[in-house]
Amino acid sequence: MGSTNTKLGLENKALRSNVEALASTEANLKAKQMSVLENVRVAEMKVVEALSYKKITESAMKRAEEQIVVAKKSISSVNHNFDAMVTEKDKQLVDVKEELKKLREELVTTVDSVVEAETKLLGRIREIFLTRLSILHLATRFIEVEETS
Repeated sequence: MGSTNTKLGLENKALRSNVEALASTEANLKAKQMSVLENVRVAEMKVVEALSYKKITESAMKRAEEQIVVAKKSISSVNHNFDAMVTEKDKQLVDVKEELKKLREELVTTVDSVVEAETKLLGRIREIFLTRLSILHLATRFIEVEETS
């Protein structure tokens, strides 16, 4: 039973570690997404500033617009990667839940076995005590008979 509990504990720790790693990866993807969004905002502000001062040339405008397109593609890529990561995380969570269900079933089976063994042991102990009681009773009767004769 101790080995099973240790095994269950180690598997539980490994599963928790996997979930924590997924959460960390998700946080990193969100941070990257925010960075890309900030880059888009900065690029858009440069375009507005250039237009308001009328100092920008057509080629500079074209470069800024290209940066926006690239940034939007990056956002799209990050969003796609984020969605894929969330889907993978969901699949892993389902796997974790299934594994936990199996471990719970194993634990119930183990506990049932222990309870059954304890019940048998208690029955045997009861038999031993009843036998001892019978022996004490017979010894008492023997002593009483010896004392009377």
